[in-house]
Amino acid sequence: MKAAPVPKERKQTVRQLLEDLLRGGGAPKTLLELATGAKIRERDAAEHLEHLIKSGKAKGVKVAVEPARCLDCDFSFKKRDKLTTPGKCPVCGSERISNVRFSIED
Repeated sequence: MKAAPVPKERKQTVRQLLEDLLRGGGAPKTLLELATGAKIRERDAAEHLEHLIKSGKAKGVKVAVEPARCLDCDFSFKKRDKLTTPGKCPVCGSERISNVRFSIED
């Protein structure tokens, strides 16, 4: 039986890395882009981002969340609490939904 590979040691925590990726400038980033940059699963990135949003309030860091939109009827998911992209539009039933995007407002 093969031994499990040992992950590389990180110099930053995942949440610090996500914050740095959000501060990196440029366009707001999707959950997939953040997960890829941090080399973690998308589901884990969503959990870390939720904590970063909550803890950021105490530090004075504002994480801006650009809600998902239906690409067919332009419905905006403004009241959605989950950070993941919804599966389909409640208005028209379309599955063509833009991704939720995140950035840090300074």
